[in-house]
Amino acid sequence: MCRGREIWRVARWLYSTHELCKTEQGLSPV
Repeated sequence: MCRGREIWRVARWLYSTHELCKTEQGLSPV
């Protein structure tokens, strides 16, 4: 359970950063 929760936390963090990157690119395209 503990390990599964850690993986889920990391997955959510990666997804969050990915969404932020997409938003930043959308607001200020390179």
